[in-house]
Amino acid sequence: MIRDLDHKLIVDRISGAEKIFDLAQDPGEKIDLAAQKPAWAVPLRAELAAYLASSRKAPQRAARPEEEIERLRALGYFEN
Repeated sequence: MIRDLDHKLIVDRISGAEKIFDLAQDPGEKIDLAAQKPAWAVPLRAELAAYLASSRKAPQRAARPEEEIERLRALGYFEN
C-alpha cells in the first residue's frame, strides 16, 4: 500500500491485483477506481516499486566493541 494526499494504491503482491481510491471523495475507501482511473496508479506504483527495491537491500551490521558485547552478555543476551 502507498498513498499520497489524494489517492491510495493497494497492490496484492501475490496476484498483482490493484485497487485505487480517491481519498478526497471516498475517505472510507468504498469505491475502487482502478479500472476507471488507471493513470492515477502510475506514479504511486513507481514510488512503491522504488521503496520495495530499496527495502530489500540487506542492512549493514555494525561491529560492536567488546565492552558492549560483555555488557549484553551480563544481561543474558548472549550465552557464555
